[in-house]
Amino acid sequence: MFTFQNCDGVTVDGFDVDGPAQDTTSTAVKGIEFVRLMSGCRNVWMPQNRIKGCIAGLIMSRGSAGPSTIHNVHVGQLSATNCWYGINGQYECDGLLVDQLFTDGCHRSLFIYGANNVRANVTSRNPKADDVAISAADGCPISDVHVFYRNVDSAESGTGQSKVLISSDHTGASVTN
Repeated sequence: MFTFQNCDGVTVDGFDVDGPAQDTTSTAVKGIEFVRLMSGCRNVWMPQNRIKGCIAGLIMSRGSAGPSTIHNVHVGQLSATNCWYGINGQYECDGLLVDQLFTDGCHRSLFIYGANNVRANVTSRNPKADDVAISAADGCPISDVHVFYRNVDSAESGTGQSKVLISSDHTGASVTN
């Protein structure tokens, strides 16, 4: 729905979005992205939004090379139901603060890699895979990442999956707190 690049001081607030049904068990990810931040965005504020049937509530992305260019993103309350991701940060989420991410029936609630200085409170129900995945990848380390995670009232739990997965790939990217 919204894509921002090289923006400063953006606010996205008060949306209630119902997208198409998502098959969060397949590998073919398609549908509506609620907010996508691309390189050069800073000081983004998302006080309160609710999404259903979207790819994600927030995607921050760039290629794996070079320093992060998205800084100081603050999510107040984001509720995501039957989505692929609640929040996905692809090498681009330095200074991410999530007051409360509520997810139900999402593939993953929070998926971040190559990130620094992240604070997130996640309350999840019925995840389909590793619910919170934090990864150092492609030579991009992760550091100073703090996630408070709760799984509540789940009828299903992504059989054989971890609730929180922290990993590093073969490139030697470091994982530090």
